[in-house]
Amino acid sequence: MSINTCRTAAFPASYGQEQIWFLNELNQKSQLAYTMAMKVSIVGKLNTLQLQRAVNQVVGSQEVLRTSFAYNNGKLSQVISPSATLPIRCVECIDDVPAMQRLINMEVQRGWSLSSAPLYRLLLIKTGDQQHELVICTHHIVCDGISLQLLLQKIVVAYQGQGHEGAPTIPDEEALQFVDYAAWSRQHEHAGLEYWRKQLADAPTILDISTRPGRSEQQTFVGARIPLEFNHHQWQALRQTFRPQGISCAAVFLAAYCVVLHRLAEQDDILIGLPTSNRLRPELAQVIGYLSNMCVFRSRYAQDQSVTDFLQQVQLTLTHLIEHGETPFLQVLQSVEHTRHAGMTPLFQVLFGYEQDVQRTLDTGDLQFTVSDVDTGAARLDLSLFLFEDHDLNVNGFLEYATDRIDAAAAENMVGMLTRVLREFVTAPQAPLSAVQLGAADSEEQTPAITPTFPSVPARLFALADSHPSATALRDEQGELTYAQLRQQIMQAAATLHTQGAKPGTLIAVIGERGIPWVVTMLAIWQVGGIYAPLSKDLPEQRLQGILAELDGAMLVTDDSAPERFGQPVTLAMDALWADAVTQHEQHATDASLQSGYMMFTSGSTGKPKGVHVSQANLVATLSAFGQLLQVKPSDRMLALTTFSFDISLLELLLPLVQGASVQIAVPQAQRDAEKLAGYLADPQITLVQATPVTWRLLLSSGWQPRESLTLLCGGEALPQDLADRLCLPGMTLWNLYGPTETTIWSTACHLQPGAPVQLGHPIPGTHVALVDRDLRSVPRGIIGELLICGPGVSQGYYRNPVETAKQFVPDPVAAGRRAYLTGDRGRMLQDGSLVYIGRRDDQIKLRGHRIELGEIEAALRTLPGVRDAAAQLHGQDASRGIQAFVQLCATVDESRIDIGHWLEVLRLALPEAWLPTEYYRIDGIPLTYNGKRDRKRLLTQAVRLQTPSQRVAPGSGTEAQVQQIWCELLNLEDIGVTDDFFQLGGHSILVARMVERIETTFGRRIPIADIYFSPTIARVAATLNSMTFERGLAAHSMKGDWEFTAISLQHNADSTAAVQER
Repeated sequence: MSINTCRTAAFPASYGQEQIWFLNELNQKSQLAYTMAMKVSIVGKLNTLQLQRAVNQVVGSQEVLRTSFAYNNGKLSQVISPSATLPIRCVECIDDVPAMQRLINMEVQRGWSLSSAPLYRLLLIKTGDQQHELVICTHHIVCDGISLQLLLQKIVVAYQGQGHEGAPTIPDEEALQFVDYAAWSRQHEHAGLEYWRKQLADAPTILDISTRPGRSEQQTFVGARIPLEFNHHQWQALRQTFRPQGISCAAVFLAAYCVVLHRLAEQDDILIGLPTSNRLRPELAQVIGYLSNMCVFRSRYAQDQSVTDFLQQVQLTLTHLIEHGETPFLQVLQSVEHTRHAGMTPLFQVLFGYEQDVQRTLDTGDLQFTVSDVDTGAARLDLSLFLFEDHDLNVNGFLEYATDRIDAAAAENMVGMLTRVLREFVTAPQAPLSAVQLGAADSEEQTPAITPTFPSVPARLFALADSHPSATALRDEQGELTYAQLRQQIMQAAATLHTQGAKPGTLIAVIGERGIPWVVTMLAIWQVGGIYAPLSKDLPEQRLQGILAELDGAMLVTDDSAPERFGQPVTLAMDALWADAVTQHEQHATDASLQSGYMMFTSGSTGKPKGVHVSQANLVATLSAFGQLLQVKPSDRMLALTTFSFDISLLELLLPLVQGASVQIAVPQAQRDAEKLAGYLADPQITLVQATPVTWRLLLSSGWQPRESLTLLCGGEALPQDLADRLCLPGMTLWNLYGPTETTIWSTACHLQPGAPVQLGHPIPGTHVALVDRDLRSVPRGIIGELLICGPGVSQGYYRNPVETAKQFVPDPVAAGRRAYLTGDRGRMLQDGSLVYIGRRDDQIKLRGHRIELGEIEAALRTLPGVRDAAAQLHGQDASRGIQAFVQLCATVDESRIDIGHWLEVLRLALPEAWLPTEYYRIDGIPLTYNGKRDRKRLLTQAVRLQTPSQRVAPGSGTEAQVQQIWCELLNLEDIGVTDDFFQLGGHSILVARMVERIETTFGRRIPIADIYFSPTIARVAATLNSMTFERGLAAHSMKGDWEFTAISLQHNADSTAAVQER
């Protein structure tokens, strides 16, 4: 490397320095994360004056120690000061370790001005007679890890030279300086760019391993560390196993880290940031500065791949990465398609660093130096693993994590996983990756078994009719029944069913209007041992006919509201069940109810409905569990709101009854009429109500507010956090319920607290849940797995469908001879055993390599101004695939005034770029299935297309026109719309900096880089400029005199107005 550079005051910054400078401009909080610090414990008689002279000598020989930065004419420059000094600040702190640590923390957390040299600091703390602690702090923009060690070595050499004649010395000025490298790097053609384009093509650029909900608009950079230690003697088997196969220790640790990340994110293709020393050229070995270059390691994971094969793959990829490691990361970033997301680093969100031959001790004879890392309390990324290998082959380091993304318990768990994977690598190097365990298979939670106090629902109701005959049981718009009257009608209807041929095991379908007669019919079916199959007359005809075909030979009970075409060979009128019944029936079929059950139909993957057969024992177990969980009292009354053909309606109808309470059956319109529903809930006697999230949102949109005496149950779909926050107010009781039809209504419950994140909670009493991998093995806590439900609620399977039953109903891992149900839902179990819902496998879509959660997009859409509710779906094929957004507008919103460009600005604060919808539709209401869930299949047929964001909008003001001209020149484009995205047009971070400078030259205003990054449109930039002009105008009129800022106080000089005007 030979660069002929004249020693002028300013030199071009390197690519890496440009990137760090830009990040500093974007977010000042990054300073702490990019502060590098080391603590040097010095034992011996230290001459402080001699140490300062040594530092002065090193500063004179190293230009980087006198470097600051300036941005002018669209370029970032390194400015070298000929006179900058690096004074050692000396303090005493004898025998007071806490005070010393506070001093170190204060030193580390001091800010930096990148325009002022030096960007290094030295603090010397005297802790004893011959004991000192030297703290070296620097900003990463002028230093890397190896440079920090080199600096210490040069200072020690210079110190020795000051005190001993003939001792080694350092030259007055090094032959090669960092600015030489920076200049060479800019002039050098980096051939590796094509390699990186191919290597990162179609790579997923978001890796979500967070254990805390949400992501802030800006990185906070607040972090913590967990120390790691891998003693050579304890881990020498690791080297002995893999070194003969050409696999380095660094590759083994990286591979273990990859396995943990693959499993945590449940993702087979991931990207990891990997800093390289970038010192392969011998002449760079002794250069101090930010030479380190960030590279991107891509890991692909196959379950059936052996450990050794995977390690060799990692080693090969690592070798190629190092070979192409000189290519500046900034150039790679500008050349590779990636997702931009506010508060998220581009391309990767995790880091791996491995440094070899780290020297932790120095001994000059008179002095002994021991080096250790300083925890800055910051984190650059979500998760970083830094390891350092010393001359004795010991490996030490730390796991650094962002505390707003990962909680401490989860981070500790990750350390355990890493250690476990390394041990498994050594013990079973030929095992498939699927056999590698990350830790104890403890994502299981089992509640104590419960013993139901009644054998069947009819038996329980008959007992209550004896003990509380006059208590109200059921109410609807037509009247009410006491428990005694209810028993009488059940027995009459059961006798009629029996005379019509019903017997234990008979399938009996019911279609009609909701009300007391329907409920009595259901209970009578169970009394004769029949299988109750509720059907909705509102179902699409094709689906209803399909279900009736599945129920071939079933008896049908209908009322006048059911269409005549839906007849069966045996069809009974509902009102005739007790009209002409015989009176001597008390002893009939007393035990038949034990053989009864119900059949609920769910959507099948083939489009053919699947009948889920649930036994009376399943039902009794669930009702008993909720009786214990909710502590329902005889004085309670529950509103039965849900469609009777939806299984959760059974909780509304039966839980109050078996507890001696009462049920109010709502009219069908109440599900979709917020005013009608609010009227029911205004009745103080209603104490319990259950609804889906869609219904709760409808109710809140009407202005309804929950009252304290009301217990709210929510289920059927994932409960969005924003909805939970509106429902769960102080003094309120809100339960989030989860469970598939196949495990009898609900299987988990979470009593939510105000402000707490939404969770699935714990299994209901008597139920056992586990999160399992693809091989049905329980995963460690913190790892995403598929939810497996075991216990007395697991149903009998799918009616006449042994293939689907065998797929989803698997052997119970806990109770031999019983079955468990694989839900298809993904979740994570926290350390306290509570469950967090991640999403359904079929709701998680993939778009251009990015995994996308539709639920998160819908939640973001609902935050848009003027939007009442929203839905999203994937559309198109191959390259034309994109996200469609369907928004239900508030009644007061004028559609013609909707600004989709502004919507995009808001969405960018919450969603990655790849998740942003490309088509927007207005819809009068989100279509629902017959059981109250969102029906995405009908979205497009009921929607009207809104103006798309791709339609170019011309400038509407002089400011917009001027900004447009600047953009066109920077991006080399002829025309740009004011709502077009700067980055989608080809912009990047350096062009942003140039844009800011051009705007400052044109308007005399410097807009914050962060404003552009978070809202990269001409309209937003112009609005910011107009706002700044307005504020300045206000300030000019209100300012009286001149304000002078000093380090001590704020002083006002009323006599210097003229000086202000002159400026």
